[in-house]
Amino acid sequence: DLLRFITGHEVSTVFASLSSTARQDDVEDTGAVTVVLDHGAVGTFFFSDSAPSPWSYEFTTQENAKYPPLPGSDPADCYHFFGAKRSLAFPSLRRYGYGPGAGEPGWDTPLALEEESVRKQDPIRAQMEHFLRVCRHEERPVCSGRDAMESLAVILAVLRSAETQLPVRPADLLKEAMQPLPSVELQVRTTSGPELPAKASTTDSTGSPSGSVQQEWEAEVSSSSS
Repeated sequence: DLLRFITGHEVSTVFASLSSTARQDDVEDTGAVTVVLDHGAVGTFFFSDSAPSPWSYEFTTQENAKYPPLPGSDPADCYHFFGAKRSLAFPSLRRYGYGPGAGEPGWDTPLALEEESVRKQDPIRAQMEHFLRVCRHEERPVCSGRDAMESLAVILAVLRSAETQLPVRPADLLKEAMQPLPSVELQVRTTSGPELPAKASTTDSTGSPSGSVQQEWEAEVSSSSS
């Protein structure tokens, strides 16, 4: 979510490796993910919840009082963005670049540090206030339904890549999700008679997904009176 929100670009390709060696559980505890954005930038993520580290989102943002403060006085960052002119650390928002009159950019050119004061607030309260303003039509959602779908496609691409050990395109998974589902056979139990076989179709006459399940009832119901 943050990668797409901060950069304003979509993830075009994903490659991932996951491991559960540390805890031997069914759920992964360590992993590395490489992503390629639609404008050519390459990003890497590595994570583990089985190692002591101050570089998690919760520890570095200190938004939740549940987590203890970090030792030392310097701020810690969980994300780093490297650009052609500047690099940005998050959440401290420290920026490194070449200052005025620094000369030709290169390894031997000194860097300048720019720092911003960050105003902290309760994220849950901020989210709820934003939600209320959206409900009142005062502003648009920060995260739309489309944003959520795109981010979910990236996560599914990570899982598929880890399984196949091949690069995966999230856009291909979205195309797969848009394919019509096959018809399925249902058994419907009625309250006043026998079970009736039902044929459910998830597509209409054009082959496109249908908004409601169509059921065709075929049953023989007999009754007798004394």
